[in-house]
Amino acid sequence: RWKIGPDAIEGVGMVSGLTLASAFSLGGGSSPSMGVYELRPNGQLVGQWTTIGAFAAGQETATPR
Repeated sequence: RWKIGPDAIEGVGMVSGLTLASAFSLGGGSSPSMGVYELRPNGQLVGQWTTIGAFAAGQETATPR
């Protein structure tokens, strides 16, 4: 379980090499979602996520503080 702003997200993740895969739900009856991220040498996680029923994937970069 993790928080992004006011939202509580529940899910599971797995690391293999430099790849992080996650499956999660935003709660409130939302559709299951998944993301796949690559760990970059600068510490950033760069990847894509999608949700059941979506016609596209979102792109995301997480940068360590």
